[in-house]
Amino acid sequence: MDKMKKGRKKPLEITVIDQLEQSQNSKIDKEYMHFNKSAIRVTSNGIERLSNNKNNEQPYQFYNLKLSDIQNSGKRIGEGAASAVEEGIIAPLNVKVAIKKITVYDQNKRRQIENDLIILQENKEAQQNGCDFFVFMYDAFFNQGQVQIILELMDFGSIKDVIKKIQILQKQHITIMTEPILARICQQILCGLMHLHIIYKQVHRDIKPANILVNRQGQVKLTDFGVTKELEQTDQKLLSQRGTTAYMSPERIDGAEYGQPSDIWSFGMIVYELCIGQYPFGQEKQIIELHYLFENHQEKDKCFRLPEKSNFSNELKDFVSKCIKIEVRYFYFKIINQQLVYRPSQKIQSSRAFSPSFYFKQFDV
Repeated sequence: MDKMKKGRKKPLEITVIDQLEQSQNSKIDKEYMHFNKSAIRVTSNGIERLSNNKNNEQPYQFYNLKLSDIQNSGKRIGEGAASAVEEGIIAPLNVKVAIKKITVYDQNKRRQIENDLIILQENKEAQQNGCDFFVFMYDAFFNQGQVQIILELMDFGSIKDVIKKIQILQKQHITIMTEPILARICQQILCGLMHLHIIYKQVHRDIKPANILVNRQGQVKLTDFGVTKELEQTDQKLLSQRGTTAYMSPERIDGAEYGQPSDIWSFGMIVYELCIGQYPFGQEKQIIELHYLFENHQEKDKCFRLPEKSNFSNELKDFVSKCIKIEVRYFYFKIINQQLVYRPSQKIQSSRAFSPSFYFKQFDV
């Protein structure tokens, strides 16, 4: 047996299947996969959406791509428990893409596939009214027991990759994450979150560095909407636990009711990591460790406090603290879409836009 690789343990995934997910909400056929709730059907010819079909209406197909148009390079750029992401190209368009392949024989994964497709499909249909801060989906295909989702290629990876590069530079005593750059990243993440919260009335529930993608032009976009949950109203509370424990808010760790502000906690942790270059608690912790840590409010606040003897502005320190304090966060959520960020926006207007390929290339990282 191969020895386990050294390094941080993979964070525990918590899954509680609700009544909806226990129901028969999908059908798998040799030629397609059909989702009953959303009336989305993924076939070898692409995505179709069926209406209630009371009048025997024919399914409507949104795109003109064919599976044969997609050429897979075989280069793996990401992977999960039951999925893999590989680089490819849409040959007729000569456009590089990311091909997300998901095995459909796991019921939980099927539910996640449907959630992902609903958000990506509706955002695509919205066209100019869609959100530029969601990763773009070209199409999706059913092929040999897999759903293959064709996404735009974010060619600089994820915020997780950015943090790794920051860590490398820190060892060389080089500071790269200036506040204007950080503000530009934050603004784009928050634009995506606010669109998800307000327009779609959804909680993402798995905001973490690996689920925020970056390209070489400096665009930052949300991805992986598989465990999102739709709310009847924006202040509705949830109880079921889905997502990665390492970035869960205290109310979720404690099994209490939570809502959209829980995504703001996760966002605040990411901002902290981009500032400091490391996870707030030193290493990713299991749920029981986080529970005991959150019970000790003084210790928890100490972990999140940006160093006093640093070049961070008071505005940034205040911004991070508002994202991670429960009582402040619920109020701050109400106004964050108006303030958007801690406001070095004047600096952004006069500075070079965030371009990771430009910044990191200078340091051979």
